[in-house]
Amino acid sequence: MRGEPGTFRRIASLIIDFIIILSVVFTVFRIFVEPNIQEFSGYHEGLTDWTQQAEVFNEEMDRLDERLDEGDRYREEDLENELSYWREAIRSYSSEEDERSFEEIVAAYEAAKAEGRERLEEGDRFRREDYDLQRDLLVADYEEYDAVVVYLMSSILFHYGGWVVVNYLYQGLTKGRTFGRKWTNLELRGPINWWTLFIREVLWKGVFWGFTFTIGIWVDFALISFSKDKRTIRDHISEVRVVKEDAIYPI
Repeated sequence: MRGEPGTFRRIASLIIDFIIILSVVFTVFRIFVEPNIQEFSGYHEGLTDWTQQAEVFNEEMDRLDERLDEGDRYREEDLENELSYWREAIRSYSSEEDERSFEEIVAAYEAAKAEGRERLEEGDRFRREDYDLQRDLLVADYEEYDAVVVYLMSSILFHYGGWVVVNYLYQGLTKGRTFGRKWTNLELRGPINWWTLFIREVLWKGVFWGFTFTIGIWVDFALISFSKDKRTIRDHISEVRVVKEDAIYPI
């Protein structure tokens, strides 16, 4: 005897299979892929440098926070930090890249220098604009380590692509009778072959779910929960549906 499966059964089946597939992909990644990515990108060295720089950055930001809260005096060091930006702009000036003329940059440097000297002589206070400026200078000097970025992006892409491929093979080799469906007493019915499974598992789950940032998942859940026939769009396109089977499958 067969019937339309409830929302909970299909969600439970999906979660069980998702965990199984992700475990396989993660294991392959840790044993075979991750060491090669780390060696190729210089991940360990990059992570060490990035961590050290992050500590320095956080210490400097804490110092600026304390100075702002305490209303500390404007110092020679603050002036040097501000002028370093303009000195670098003068040194690396390029008429093709800079919107301002060389004379305008030099004039801005001289104005910043004169204003800073005046503030030093008057014993002016450290202000919010000083805080914002020096914070921006710290951020500008904060390098992004390509090794860390390459490692993280490669890891994400491998897990995403690996899940799509392993899921497709898993569904095809079991003809849709996956462990999750057996556990929840469900089965696929219809023309189950590599093409229909490609539509369901790769094009819909892998591509549509991924590139719509999981909106596709919520569309499926809504149709399963509220439509009369409990069929999703991928069920209609592939002409394959999920049904409840009363027979008890071995675990």
